Amino acid sequence: MASKVGQRYRTMWTTINFELCGTGHKKEGIPCQDKTYSASDNGVIVSALADGAGSAVFSHFGAETAVRSVCEYLTNNFLEMYNSDGVSAKQKIVDFLVGQLTQKAREMNCRLKDLASTLLAVAIYQNECIIIHIGDGIIGCLRNGNVQILSYPNNGEFSNSTYFVTTDNVVKYIEIKKGSVNRISGFVLMSDGTSESFYNKREKMFSDGVIKIMQHSILLNDITALEVIKNNFDLVLENTLDDCSIAMVIRKSKELRTYSELSHDEKIRILGCKTKYRLLKKKQKKIDAIIKIIESGEHNIDIICKRIKSNKSFVNQHILSYLRSSGIISGTNEIYLNLR
Repeated sequence: MASKVGQRYRTMWTTINFELCGTGHKKEGIPCQDKTYSASDNGVIVSALADGAGSAVFSHFGAETAVRSVCEYLTNNFLEMYNSDGVSAKQKIVDFLVGQLTQKAREMNCRLKDLASTLLAVAIYQNECIIIHIGDGIIGCLRNGNVQILSYPNNGEFSNSTYFVTTDNVVKYIEIKKGSVNRISGFVLMSDGTSESFYNKREKMFSDGVIKIMQHSILLNDITALEVIKNNFDLVLENTLDDCSIAMVIRKSKELRTYSELSHDEKIRILGCKTKYRLLKKKQKKIDAIIKIIESGEHNIDIICKRIKSNKSFVNQHILSYLRSSGIISGTNEIYLNLR
């Protein structure tokens, strides 16, 4: 019975996570020090993000070890951790993480502090969640249509410093929160490089861009969603010299819906259609008609154009271009949908 329940909840949520090397590190030939990882086991789904310390020579290895280790620990020990008191839970996970990093340091013949990184993680089991945060970066959730902050950056004594998994007595600085996922449609974890574009420090608010990323992740299949979001991160990389990473755990909800569930105006915003308002509805009807034709099993562009009684060049320039740029379709002569 437990495995069936776990499978049911696991299919409710999906994860999107990736990291990109910052322009500053590319110029200096430094590897990307941000790392992300997701795992699903024992009915638990986890997504984690770590930002390697710039001052630590092997921080990219430390960050990789940290995200994999926290996912391993949470998938195997969720209920024990959820039901433990705060002090005990903190000590146990810190002992495990430091133990894994110590082993990695021995393998690499380096010091533990050479593997320094921050760590953020979200784990979900049935209707409960656990949030873990060490150091900078930020964690938020989409609840009731708004992206709310769950965990702020911890920059330590000075604004340009932070805490790491390898910090002495890190158990004092680790934040662990537990709660229900009711009315939550998704969680987002960002490194400080990414948050420069999506988080307003003065207002302490996320930008609307976070919801757009989440919506694309629900609209498109996993591979296409990842490609589209990565391509849109070019502007994010321009805002910082730092590496940029993001990890999300999301599910279909009244805030995050599939394409067929979107309203006319929402579809237009997703597709970025640009034309006179009186023509938008007509264009959107043609777009929906094309999607239905492809869903019925017809992929040839010539036949699709005949079915909607439109010129091929017009369809390519004024309709399919929007669908391609948004990632909804791929292909030229043979058209395929990338929707979930």
